[in-house]
Amino acid sequence: MQTWRATGWWSDHYSVVIFDIEAVDGGTKLAFSQIGIPPRCYSDHYRGWIETYRVPMQEIFESGAISEKTHARVKVDIEERTGLGKFERKISDDA
Repeated sequence: MQTWRATGWWSDHYSVVIFDIEAVDGGTKLAFSQIGIPPRCYSDHYRGWIETYRVPMQEIFESGAISEKTHARVKVDIEERTGLGKFERKISDDA
């Protein structure tokens, strides 16, 4: 579990993110939930969590590494969002 906030949210507003990882026969089960997303932000965050967390985690669980396709998509997404002013902080070159 972690508290989390996005750029553009009120400065004192945090949501709670819960990752529940469980070993199951033949693999791993990941259950994810987030409480406290402002309603106007839900659809963007829903897409972002899938693309930025779920897909890379699934790739790591399946193959031990994040694919080049995912690395490239994340890089393009960061560049697009930065160009639209969606980020107000420095973006790591490691993404």
